[in-house]
Amino acid sequence: MDSQPSFEQALEADMHQLAAEISAQRERREMQDVAEKELVKEAIRAFPGTRPEENLKAEVFPPSASAAAASPLPAYAQTAAPEVKL
Repeated sequence: MDSQPSFEQALEADMHQLAAEISAQRERREMQDVAEKELVKEAIRAFPGTRPEENLKAEVFPPSASAAAASPLPAYAQTAAPEVKL
């Protein structure tokens, strides 16, 4: 059959791993007085494959060439007289 685990099996394994990570976070001295919600956040951050720098890359846009590119006017009105632009 398939050598890959099914979605349900993978989810179950991830849940067990996350529960173990939460337990490990709970045992840390600096996390003794932290709310349960914060423990879960820290455990998720430590979970493999969920690092923001691994999954997300900032999309960089080049600066506009001129102020005309940022203008809300259509291209044909860019060269119009100032009175017309108003």
